[in-house]
Amino acid sequence: MNLTRDVSLIEYSEKTDFLNALTHAVAAAGALAGLVLLLLKAVPLGVKETVSCVIYAITLIAVYTASTIYHALPQGEKRRKARLFDHLAIPLLLAGTTTPCALISLGRINSVHAYIVFFTAWICAAFGIAAKLFSFEKMKAIVMAVYFTGGTLMLASAFLVVRRLNRTGLALLVIGSVFYCAGALFCRAGIKKPPLHVVFHIFTVLGSLFHFLSIYLYVI
Repeated sequence: MNLTRDVSLIEYSEKTDFLNALTHAVAAAGALAGLVLLLLKAVPLGVKETVSCVIYAITLIAVYTASTIYHALPQGEKRRKARLFDHLAIPLLLAGTTTPCALISLGRINSVHAYIVFFTAWICAAFGIAAKLFSFEKMKAIVMAVYFTGGTLMLASAFLVVRRLNRTGLALLVIGSVFYCAGALFCRAGIKKPPLHVVFHIFTVLGSLFHFLSIYLYVI
């Protein structure tokens, strides 16, 4: 089965691709540093906190590493495969970001609700990955529904524990989500105007930064 049979490639200029790779390479390095910070804070708290943070950080590292590799490769089959993995990592990050919000924050209030949110998020991620593997281009509506559901679950779990998370932590999550959504618009516009893809990258990095700050400072 040729998984990349309908994976299209967008033509970027050398400068644009360099900036695309650079922005997410910096983000990948930041995510790796974030993993260390999360572990230093989570390990003394217990296994659940540690595992939740590791899952979140690994998905964050994966999404930016995949994107960096995709934009660093020349046109061809390897780049096509890299773009597929780049898109497969996105639903993983949505579920990964939801994990500490659900298991740590919500888990301290209602463990049943916490695991419902957790498993629903990862089931959505599995559906998103399956849809991309089945047809990269034709299943966009299903994939977007998965992204929306995953993002909604993350914010819903935060709203459920707003008293513990506090307004600042919730605000950071919301701001991060706004950056992600705004970035998606630039991603779409970048299909016809490739230089705008760099703006999309910057917005996703900012979205990840605000989410990380919320999780590191207020969720754990």
